[in-house]
Amino acid sequence: MVRSGSSAADDDLTRALAERGLAGSSTRYERWRRAGLLPRNPRRGAGRGRGSVASLEPETVEIAAALARHTGQGQDLRAAVVEWFFEAGQPELPGRPVVPEPPNDAVVAALVWAARRNPLIELVLRTRGTHSEDATDAFFAQAEARWRRDRGNAFAPDPEAMREALLTGTETPDGLAGPNSLKDVAVQLVAAMAFGVEETGPEPIIALTEAAGLIAPDAAAQWRSQIEAAQLAGAFDPDHYAEISSFDIVNQLETAGIERLRRARQVAIGLAGFGALLLMRGLLMPDTPALAAVRARIEELGMATALLNLARQVHDAGGIAVTLASCLSPLYDRLFETLLEQVAIGPAIFHCAQDDGPEAFMAEWMASIEALRDPRGAGEPESGLARVARDAGERQAP
Repeated sequence: MVRSGSSAADDDLTRALAERGLAGSSTRYERWRRAGLLPRNPRRGAGRGRGSVASLEPETVEIAAALARHTGQGQDLRAAVVEWFFEAGQPELPGRPVVPEPPNDAVVAALVWAARRNPLIELVLRTRGTHSEDATDAFFAQAEARWRRDRGNAFAPDPEAMREALLTGTETPDGLAGPNSLKDVAVQLVAAMAFGVEETGPEPIIALTEAAGLIAPDAAAQWRSQIEAAQLAGAFDPDHYAEISSFDIVNQLETAGIERLRRARQVAIGLAGFGALLLMRGLLMPDTPALAAVRARIEELGMATALLNLARQVHDAGGIAVTLASCLSPLYDRLFETLLEQVAIGPAIFHCAQDDGPEAFMAEWMASIEALRDPRGAGEPESGLARVARDAGERQAP
């Protein structure tokens, strides 16, 4: 319902949002305007001494639609700004309105706010610089408790294990959850960020970097050998890892500048898309020569796990903020360009054969998923994994 006293332009805005299945009201608009996110409706003369009337601008509709999509009941507006900023960087699609950019200052403030709310980042920032025994004990207790709560989401599932589970009817195969064996190195890595690598040694950095897919196993082994040789020779220098110890995601986001943040957003969206392609293979997405070539290149670079994790992080404000901070790194920028080059030299991604198109690709995928629904006759219940695969396939359909 439109509140009494709302302007005719705001009434029009509410109707425009309702046509898209979105909720609007004069109360919401005023809240957004006070936050500097929604422009006020310009006024134009009504003519013949009748004063002025407010008019609704098309861009105002798109801004309000973006805010309505990302603002839930009781949600902090800064979370909506982070998600709106990420959506505004998505590729343009035919027939879909362009999403305007949020105000630059609001973007930076919202990203910093979201990063500070990450429990482990908050714990590092609060603990950094303290060296008392009580502070150390409290740090490890809180870090381990956080890992226990989130370990199922800490690392991406194995697409090959997912695929095998669907094809064999196994509901909970090994490899679908983050391995608990990584808890110790994860906590130690956060400790290195909080207390300095001289307190923990470099092994947690190597172990978790390898587990997260940020370095290939052979490169990790070489790294270990070099450190061991330096330690035996008495030449190991903890200052070499000072960047890890002093890394500050909040500062990275606060000082990057809007253009670098937009480039990081482009990289994050692109790499998350490649990660989603890997994940969709686990949900029975058909293979194509181009997909196989991209997957082979990712494996060659040792970045599959990192991309899967990126794809799973960018669904809320906190995950987006941390991902954008990561994608400010030249490492991710180079990876993005490398994979784009791989796509450019290969055939079309979603063409199963020379003369097939995306429609044939989707038909094959839907047929594979449909075959999971009732494999042994009418009445057989659909498994949880089969439902996930079916829902994912339907969301990807054009």
